[in-house]
Amino acid sequence: MIENIFTTFHDGGITGWEGDLKQLTLKIECQYLGKEFQEGFKFFYLLIYNIELEPWMNPITLKKINWTELKDIFKAELEIGYAETLNGIVKVSCNQHNTNYDYCGGNLLIKAEKIEIKNHLKQKITPTDLFKASENYWNKFSNN
Repeated sequence: MIENIFTTFHDGGITGWEGDLKQLTLKIECQYLGKEFQEGFKFFYLLIYNIELEPWMNPITLKKINWTELKDIFKAELEIGYAETLNGIVKVSCNQHNTNYDYCGGNLLIKAEKIEIKNHLKQKITPTDLFKASENYWNKFSNN
Protein backbone atom coordinates (compact mmCIF):
# COMPACT_ATOMS: atom_id res chain seq x y z
CA MET A 1 0.00 0.00 0.00
CA ILE A 2 2.73 2.53 0.94
CA GLU A 3 4.64 1.86 -2.28
CA ASN A 4 1.46 2.45 -4.31
CA ILE A 5 0.87 5.79 -2.59
CA PHE A 6 4.40 7.00 -3.33
CA THR A 7 4.22 5.74 -6.92
CA THR A 8 0.98 7.71 -7.35
CA PHE A 9 2.98 10.88 -6.63
CA HIS A 10 5.31 10.18 -9.60
CA ASP A 11 7.23 13.38 -10.51
CA GLY A 12 5.94 15.10 -7.38
CA GLY A 13 8.52 16.82 -5.20
CA ILE A 14 9.13 16.52 -1.48
CA THR A 15 9.26 20.26 -0.75
CA GLY A 16 9.10 20.26 3.03
CA TRP A 17 9.01 18.19 6.18
CA GLU A 18 8.32 18.45 9.88
CA GLY A 19 8.65 16.09 12.78
CA ASP A 20 11.29 13.49 13.48
CA LEU A 21 12.32 10.01 12.37
CA LYS A 22 9.63 8.37 14.48
CA GLN A 23 6.76 10.49 13.13
CA LEU A 24 7.47 12.52 10.02
CA THR A 25 5.16 14.62 7.85
CA LEU A 26 6.32 15.13 4.26
CA LYS A 27 4.96 17.98 2.14
CA ILE A 28 4.53 16.67 -1.42
CA GLU A 29 3.99 19.10 -4.30
CA CYS A 30 2.10 17.39 -7.10
CA GLN A 31 0.04 19.97 -8.98
CA TYR A 32 -1.37 17.69 -11.67
CA LEU A 33 -2.82 15.37 -9.04
CA GLY A 34 -3.97 18.17 -6.75
CA LYS A 35 -6.11 19.66 -9.53
CA GLU A 36 -8.09 16.43 -9.60
CA PHE A 37 -9.33 17.29 -6.10
CA GLN A 38 -9.70 21.07 -6.42
CA GLU A 39 -8.42 23.83 -8.71
CA GLY A 40 -5.40 25.54 -7.14
CA PHE A 41 -4.71 22.56 -4.86
CA LYS A 42 -1.09 21.46 -5.31
CA PHE A 43 0.17 20.06 -2.00
CA PHE A 44 -0.36 16.83 -0.12
CA TYR A 45 0.96 15.74 3.25
CA LEU A 46 2.10 12.22 4.10
CA LEU A 47 2.55 11.12 7.68
CA ILE A 48 5.09 8.29 7.80
CA TYR A 49 7.46 6.64 10.23
CA ASN A 50 11.11 5.44 10.20
CA ILE A 51 12.97 6.79 7.16
CA GLU A 52 16.54 7.04 5.83
CA LEU A 53 18.17 7.89 2.49
CA GLU A 54 20.57 5.74 0.50
CA PRO A 55 22.15 8.47 -1.69
CA TRP A 56 23.38 8.13 -5.26
CA MET A 57 26.74 9.87 -5.08
CA ASN A 58 27.95 12.16 -7.85
CA PRO A 59 30.66 11.45 -8.74
CA ILE A 60 30.00 7.79 -8.07
CA THR A 61 33.47 7.34 -6.53
CA LEU A 62 32.50 9.33 -3.41
CA LYS A 63 31.97 7.29 -0.26
CA LYS A 64 28.31 6.40 0.23
CA ILE A 65 26.77 6.25 3.69
CA ASN A 66 23.03 6.00 4.33
CA TRP A 67 21.75 9.22 5.86
CA THR A 68 19.46 9.07 8.86
CA GLU A 69 19.45 12.77 9.82
CA LEU A 70 16.43 14.56 8.36
CA LYS A 71 18.46 17.71 7.68
CA ASP A 72 20.72 15.60 5.44
CA ILE A 73 17.94 13.59 3.79
CA PHE A 74 15.94 16.66 2.80
CA LYS A 75 18.66 19.26 2.25
CA ALA A 76 17.62 19.29 -1.42
CA GLU A 77 14.17 18.76 -2.93
CA LEU A 78 13.65 15.11 -3.84
CA GLU A 79 11.56 14.26 -6.91
CA ILE A 80 9.61 11.02 -6.53
CA GLY A 81 10.12 8.41 -9.24
CA TYR A 82 8.77 5.03 -8.31
CA ALA A 83 8.51 2.80 -5.27
CA GLU A 84 8.77 -0.89 -4.48
CA THR A 85 8.77 -3.01 -1.35
CA LEU A 86 11.72 -5.31 -0.67
CA ASN A 87 11.95 -7.38 2.51
CA GLY A 88 9.37 -5.22 4.29
CA ILE A 89 11.12 -1.93 3.42
CA VAL A 90 9.54 0.52 0.98
CA LYS A 91 12.22 1.87 -1.36
CA VAL A 92 11.24 5.14 -3.05
CA SER A 93 13.62 6.12 -5.86
CA CYS A 94 14.07 9.89 -6.01
CA ASN A 95 16.02 12.28 -8.21
CA GLN A 96 17.70 15.44 -6.97
CA HIS A 97 18.57 18.21 -9.46
CA ASN A 98 20.52 20.74 -7.38
CA THR A 99 24.13 20.57 -8.63
CA ASN A 100 25.41 22.25 -5.46
CA TYR A 101 25.24 18.86 -3.75
CA ASP A 102 27.41 15.78 -4.26
CA TYR A 103 24.52 13.40 -4.92
CA CYS A 104 21.92 13.22 -7.69
CA GLY A 105 19.17 11.48 -5.75
CA GLY A 106 18.78 8.26 -3.88
CA ASN A 107 16.47 5.71 -2.41
CA LEU A 108 14.31 6.72 0.51
CA LEU A 109 14.08 3.65 2.71
CA ILE A 110 10.88 3.59 4.74
CA LYS A 111 10.36 1.01 7.46
CA ALA A 112 6.70 1.68 8.09
CA GLU A 113 3.48 -0.25 8.03
CA LYS A 114 1.25 2.79 8.28
CA ILE A 115 0.83 6.00 6.28
CA GLU A 116 -1.69 8.84 6.34
CA ILE A 117 -2.51 11.10 3.39
CA LYS A 118 -3.84 14.64 3.81
CA ASN A 119 -4.77 17.39 1.38
CA HIS A 120 -3.48 20.98 1.42
CA LEU A 121 -5.91 21.78 4.25
CA LYS A 122 -4.53 18.78 6.16
CA GLN A 123 -7.83 16.89 5.85
CA LYS A 124 -7.47 13.12 5.51
CA ILE A 125 -7.68 11.54 2.06
CA THR A 126 -8.22 7.82 1.66
CA PRO A 127 -5.84 5.85 -0.55
CA THR A 128 -8.87 4.90 -2.68
CA ASP A 129 -9.67 8.58 -3.36
CA LEU A 130 -6.01 9.30 -4.17
CA PHE A 131 -5.86 6.38 -6.61
CA LYS A 132 -9.16 7.45 -8.26
CA ALA A 133 -7.84 10.99 -8.74
CA SER A 134 -4.66 9.62 -10.31
CA GLU A 135 -6.64 7.33 -12.60
CA ASN A 136 -8.85 10.26 -13.67
CA TYR A 137 -5.81 12.39 -14.46
CA TRP A 138 -4.05 9.70 -16.50
CA ASN A 139 -7.25 8.83 -18.37
CA LYS A 140 -7.68 12.49 -19.37
CA PHE A 141 -3.97 12.71 -20.25
CA SER A 142 -4.12 9.65 -22.53
CA ASN A 143 -7.26 10.98 -24.28
CA ASN A 144 -5.51 14.24 -25.24
